[in-house]
Amino acid sequence: MTYDAVIKDLRNKKYAPVYFLTGDEPFYIDRLTDFIEHNILDEAEKAFNQIVIYGKEAEFKSIVDECRQYPMMASRRVVIIKEAQDMSSINELANYLEKPAESTTLVLCYKYSKLDKRTKFAKALEKHAVIFESKKLYDDKIAPFVMEYIASKGYKIRPEAADLVAEFVGSELSRVANELDKLCVGRKPEAVIEIKDIQEEIGLSREYSVFNLQSALAERNLKKDHPYHQVIHR
Repeated sequence: MTYDAVIKDLRNKKYAPVYFLTGDEPFYIDRLTDFIEHNILDEAEKAFNQIVIYGKEAEFKSIVDECRQYPMMASRRVVIIKEAQDMSSINELANYLEKPAESTTLVLCYKYSKLDKRTKFAKALEKHAVIFESKKLYDDKIAPFVMEYIASKGYKIRPEAADLVAEFVGSELSRVANELDKLCVGRKPEAVIEIKDIQEEIGLSREYSVFNLQSALAERNLKKDHPYHQVIHR
C-alpha cells in the first residue's frame, strides 16, 4: 500500500491487525508509527493497552502474549516494535501472523534491511499484513517533496526556494522536514516563502560559505538567469 492509502485508513479508524513498515527511508515509517502511537488509543487507554518495545529487547513469545491479551477498558490493543530488524526471533512470529488477534494492532517497523521473501514469516506477511515500503527519494524528487510538505502545512513556497532547500539541506527527509517546520514557525499562511527566507532562516551560511555556494553552482553548470544566481548576487 502507499503511504497516502495507509494514513487515510488510519484516519478513518480502519485498523489492520498487522502493519509491516519497511524500507530505506525512515521518514514515512516514523510518521505512520507516530500516528498509530498517538491516535489509535486515548491517553487513559494507553496505560493498559499499548506497548512500545525495541527490536533488540523483543522476544517473540512475549510479543505474541501481548498481542493475544484482550483489551482492558478499550476496543483494542496496540503493540509497536521499533527497529524490528534487530529482533533476532522475528521469523518466529510467522505462526501468529497466520491468525493474528483482531483486537490488536501489531506494528513492525523494519528499517533499512531487506526481508528474505522465501521465509514463512515473509509469506505470512504477504497474506495477512498491511505492507508499506518506504523508498528513498531520488534527488530530483526532493524539491517536489518540499513543495508538497509546505503545502500540507498551509503555506506556499517558490519553486526556486524549494530547489535551494533540496540542494543544500540534502535528501534526508527527516532533516528536510525539520528545517521546513522551523521555517513555518511564526509565518503568516498568505506569505510566500522566498529564496531569501531559506538563506536567512534555515541558515545556509552556517554550513556553506559564498565560495562553497559558487562552487556548487558552477559544478551544476547553472546559467546566470537560474534562480540560484540570486543567492550569490543579492
